[in-house]
Amino acid sequence: TRESATYAIIGAGLAGAAAAWRLAQSGAEVIVLERDVPASHLGSSHGSARIFRYAYPDPFYVDLVARARRGWDELEAASGQRLITPSGSLDSGVVRRPRELAAALEQVGIEHELLTDAEAAARWSQLRFDSEVLWHPGAGVIDAESSVLAMLELARAAGARVRTGWEAASVRAASSGYV
Repeated sequence: TRESATYAIIGAGLAGAAAAWRLAQSGAEVIVLERDVPASHLGSSHGSARIFRYAYPDPFYVDLVARARRGWDELEAASGQRLITPSGSLDSGVVRRPRELAAALEQVGIEHELLTDAEAAARWSQLRFDSEVLWHPGAGVIDAESSVLAMLELARAAGARVRTGWEAASVRAASSGYV
């Protein structure tokens, strides 16, 4: 069977499902082609645990995360599900450079605390620290599979078509777009 759409998205993982939801939400004609099933173990968006954190050394990326969080909040409200479980995050050690991370969070206005190793050890006695420690409570764990399914459900509700068991063999330019 031959199908066409203004937008064809190959892969129903987190990125593909997000693109499908937003494009369909805008009124675009969308089809999603997934070689297996959405959030399958064959892709990178399976399972329930992906890190959501703000701690990046460049304020540009911290700001992107802050903007992304607003989208996650919208998705949670639209789906009626908690998709990010708040847990907070600790960063320590010379490789993570907590002071540099704290400076980037400060520039963007993200809640955080920079603690000495002794202050952190007093708060989290089960852990050992050998440097300053950055704590930011806004971090959490993304339920990847539930997020994919929620976005695809919202995409379908907005008119997107999702085809499973449909592996894309090739993509080529044609006079009217891509085939």
